[in-house]
This record gives sequence, C-alpha cells and structure tokens, in this order.
Amino acid sequence: MTVLQAALATAVLAGTPLLYAALGEMMGEKVGLLNIGLEGMMLMGAVVGFIVAIKTDSLVLGLLAGGAAGTVFTLVAYTFPVVVLRSEQGVVGFAVWFIGVGLSAIIGTHWTSRSLESGFGNVNLPLLDKIPFVGKILFEQPWPVYAGVLLAIFVAWGLGSTRHGMNMRAIGEDPDAAHAMGINVPFWQVFYSGVSGFLCGVGGAVLTLAITLNWNSEVTAGRGWIALALVIFAGWRPLALVWASFGFGACLMLAPFGQAHGWAIPSPFLSMIPYVFTFVVLVIRTWYARRSGRPSLEPAALGVTFVRERR
Repeated sequence: MTVLQAALATAVLAGTPLLYAALGEMMGEKVGLLNIGLEGMMLMGAVVGFIVAIKTDSLVLGLLAGGAAGTVFTLVAYTFPVVVLRSEQGVVGFAVWFIGVGLSAIIGTHWTSRSLESGFGNVNLPLLDKIPFVGKILFEQPWPVYAGVLLAIFVAWGLGSTRHGMNMRAIGEDPDAAHAMGINVPFWQVFYSGVSGFLCGVGGAVLTLAITLNWNSEVTAGRGWIALALVIFAGWRPLALVWASFGFGACLMLAPFGQAHGWAIPSPFLSMIPYVFTFVVLVIRTWYARRSGRPSLEPAALGVTFVRERR
C-alpha cells in the first residue's frame, strides 16, 4: 500500500463504529424514537465487549457481548421510561448519555491497563482486492467492516421494498394511524429500540476490539454525537450512511495521521475538525433541503411519544 491508500483504508475502519451506531439510531427514528444518548450506549458496548474479549480470548464473543450490553442498557435506561412510562424522549436521552458515561467508567476502572494483542485480521475479497487503488482500501478490511456495509444494504432493501418496512415508516409518520391499521406500535418501538442499542453496542465494541485495542473512559470521544448527526446528514437513507460514515472516519484520522507524519498543525486543531465538519455539513444540508424543496425523509412523528389511550 502507498501511504495514501493506508490512510484511506484506516479511515474506512475508523468510520465503521459510526456506521453501526448511525444505522441503529436511524432504525429507531424510523419508528418515531429519538435517542440522543448514543455516546453512553456505545461506551457500554465498548467496555463490556473489551472485558469479555480479554476474559474469553474471543473477539467474536466480545463483539456479541458489546451488542448485548448495548441492548440491555438501552431497554432499561431508555425504552422503559419512553415507551412504557411515556417520558419525554429528549430528557431521557440525556440521562442515557450521562448514565452510560459514568457506568462504563465504573465497570472499566480496573481494565484501563490491559490491551489486546491483536484485533480482527483483514479479510481480502478475491478479485475485488485487485482493483487498482481502491481495491486495497475497500476490500482488505476486517470482516466487521463488510458486515456493516451488508447490513446497510439489507436495511435499505427492507425499508424500501417490504411490507414490514412500510409499517415501520407508517409508525414514524403517524403512530395513531398505524395503530388504527392494526400495527402494534409499542411492540415495534421496543423491538427497534433494542436493535438500536445492539448496533450502538457493536459499534462501541468494534472501536475497542478493532481500532484502539484497549479501553479508556473517553474512547468514543464524541462519536455517538457524530453518529446522531450522520443520520440527519444522510437524510435517513441507509446507503448514504455508508459513504458518510467512511468520510467522517477520514476526518477522525486527521489528528493521528498528522502527528505520525509531523504536520506543522496543532493536534488539538486537527482533533476539532470532525466536529466542526459535522456542524458545517448539517447547516449546508438543511439549507440545501429548504432551497431545493425536496421532500425530507425525516419521520413526521419523530420524538412524539405514542399514547394509545388518546384514541
């Protein structure tokens, strides 16, 4: 690989945790649930996945454990208050964020000095890895990268081409009308909230098992907030999340890449770029959407708590 190819390949890997978390959040939003606590959910998956991988010497078990931790944490801290008790989604999301940050730090207190000997090895896709330039960037990656892309394709197909996908979109657009059609709105909100937690947990586990290979309480470094913004930036389109996540992964790698190559740019400035870029692209996208008049795919009832008794 050339230096540029290696940098771009690392950017793809760095964007993979964002892809998982953003896909999970997008599916939750499609059924009307706005969860801003992705950072806490990713941290729970990151710490539990890392500990299980160390104890079992299995990266796969660590990845699954991270997803399970994200699911359980989300169902208890977010889904129960929002779907069952009908609490305000934004406030509960902030609580999920703070609780996840604190609880993951407590769980991982004695694991900050440990590290994995190796992460997921690269899997070369025959023939595709021979494509000039992009072959080594896109098709010599650990298998969680390919799994994330395939999942995005599957979600795009499910939302756009199946009856179940239509039901999901109906819940997000008007839960009262969906309930009148016989769709079990609370059940599917609980289900996809759990799916969101699982994918956020997997995203956090990918971070510690494939990228950093260690745990610290600030390992996500705001990635949960970037994933939340990516859903808006991609226009609630699963396939757009793929290239958006990898693009933001490149921004996240600017600071370590610049340090490694002795750039005469302060490291804090390079570390700030992904978050500035997030702000800028959201402003530009909102302006363009309003100017072009194109219909938004944002669910109309996003953040609106469904109350069955009001019918």
